[in-house]
Amino acid sequence: MAKNGHSKAAAPPRLLAGQNQGIPISEVPFINPNNVQSVYSNSVSIMNGQFDIRLLFSEIVSEGIGKPVESILRANIAMTPAHAKALIGALTNAIEEYPKAFGEIPWPPKNQD
Repeated sequence: MAKNGHSKAAAPPRLLAGQNQGIPISEVPFINPNNVQSVYSNSVSIMNGQFDIRLLFSEIVSEGIGKPVESILRANIAMTPAHAKALIGALTNAIEEYPKAFGEIPWPPKNQD
C-alpha cells in the first residue's frame, strides 16, 4: 500500500508505436481538466454537413402559463459521421439494457394536459 493508506491505481494504458492498439475503453481514466459541467437537455436538433454531424442540445423552458417558451442552447457537439454511427450503436445498447435495471421506459410520454 501507498503511504497514504490507499493502494496505488493501475497505470493508465499507453499507445505503443508500431502495434495494433486494442485498449478497452474501461481502462482509460477519465480526467476533467477544464471542469466540464453536466447539463440537462430535453430537446436535440441534428445538423448534417459534408464532413461532420452536429448535435445541438437545448432545454425548452417557460416560466409558466401564458409566458413565452424559449429554447436555451446547452451544448453544441460536432462529430464525424463514423463517430455518430458508433454513438447510435451505444445508445441502442443503453436503451435496450435500461429496462433490465430500472423498468420499462414509457413511450410515448404521458400527455400533461
